[in-house]
Amino acid sequence: MKVALVYNLNRDEHVFEAEFDSQITIDALAKSLSTLHYEVILIESGENFENFIRQLKTTKADIIFNIAEGFAGPAREAVYPALYNQLGFKFTGPDATNLLVCHNKILTKKLLCFANILVPEGKIIVNGSMPIESFSTWTYPLIVKLNSEGSSLGLNEKSIVNNAISLKQQVKKVWREHHSSILIEEYIEGRDMSMVYIEGFGVMGPCEVICTDGSVIYDYDHKTSKDSLVNIRNPLNIPKTWSLKLKRITHKIAKVLDIQGYAKVDFRVAKNGNMYVLEVNGQVSFHPLGEFIVCVENEGYTMKDVIHHIVEYAYKNTCKKSSVGINI
Repeated sequence: MKVALVYNLNRDEHVFEAEFDSQITIDALAKSLSTLHYEVILIESGENFENFIRQLKTTKADIIFNIAEGFAGPAREAVYPALYNQLGFKFTGPDATNLLVCHNKILTKKLLCFANILVPEGKIIVNGSMPIESFSTWTYPLIVKLNSEGSSLGLNEKSIVNNAISLKQQVKKVWREHHSSILIEEYIEGRDMSMVYIEGFGVMGPCEVICTDGSVIYDYDHKTSKDSLVNIRNPLNIPKTWSLKLKRITHKIAKVLDIQGYAKVDFRVAKNGNMYVLEVNGQVSFHPLGEFIVCVENEGYTMKDVIHHIVEYAYKNTCKKSSVGINI
């Protein structure tokens, strides 16, 4: 089987590359696919989509292993599966609807809230201006984050605010730097845990994210320049009931959002045992030491096991539509 691995490479040259995959991740995926005896074709998606489409059509791949993130706009991840559909390719991972919805944190949380899944209370700011009065009844601390960005872009220790003045200052700062919609939500003190859903495999995890420098949030710096200060591991000293509850919630989320392929769910587990969903990641990282693979390994599978399942399941269960004949 011919597999085209489509990716964006993080060269650490631009801020927008934060969500792109490292060479370590791409090499690990390519190696796993090759050892499974697939013919692997590497395709780096650039900003020139005309060239990218030509490459895709030239490969005549049987299936696309898609980890591309896109370059601009809140719908950038969804562009790729939408394009594959139009070109008639089978592909792995979430579909365009999954990626569009999950990339919008407030929309995802509203859908989960309707299904009685616990999420932090939040509001969205779309133009950088914020009437303080609208938060007068809220209990601090609050946290300020970007609504449609991954890799904790724009998030740091100053994102946690304890009064109205700090809240207004942080909103202005984030808007000035990113000019993107801002999510303000209640800050939940607790432990960062992640779960994984894989279509055809089920729910796996949990794993826990520990910042060894004492930071209380897994922020942008920890996901980039300070990654050596992050320990992603099997959670220690947690009740068995926590793992069971996390699995039940994740399974429910997969049904509510109609997750295709796979997803990673990030939780904040409070001291009282309440489990808040922080976000649902459609486009996951396959870094060998990242949350997705650690959750899989905690269930007794290897990275190669899960890559094989993802490819074979998608190939067997995705309807290949005939190309609509886009000529470029």
